Amino acid sequence: MWLVFHFLLTRRTERLVRAAEELAAGNLSARSHLRGTDELGRLSRAFDAMALKVADTHTRLQQDIADRKRSAEALRVSEESYRAIFDAAEDAIFLHDETGAIVDVNHKACSTFGYSREEFRALEVGTLGTGEAPYNHDAALGLIARAFAGERLRVEWHGKSKDGTLRW
Repeated sequence: MWLVFHFLLTRRTERLVRAAEELAAGNLSARSHLRGTDELGRLSRAFDAMALKVADTHTRLQQDIADRKRSAEALRVSEESYRAIFDAAEDAIFLHDETGAIVDVNHKACSTFGYSREEFRALEVGTLGTGEAPYNHDAALGLIARAFAGERLRVEWHGKSKDGTLRW
């Protein structure tokens, strides 16, 4: 009798161990499928429930990764489209952050004012004005703050190129 009991216990334990090893090796469908109300049966059901949660989590993570890849690709395409429109504009366009710093300009701004994009990013916004109100640094920061607050503005601006030429 002891031999039969030992054989049954060893066989059930072996099934649970094999399922755990398969799961550890990446087989997310591995289950022990042991029955019973004893400790080994309860442990088996807990293992199978855990393995199911691991598989579900893995599936959700794969879906999330695929969604993020699709979103990243859509963002890349959108940015390319934006950049093409931004650079093709016939007007000089300046993008500022809330502090007034120039974060980007289009090709027309570069050709009109004589600065490269990198040089623009290093300039203070007042550098591009005449220095006299309302074309000075403080006035420019005030306009930028109003724009960030949501106010729609139409501004005529007397700007100064890199070579000192003034232009509207």
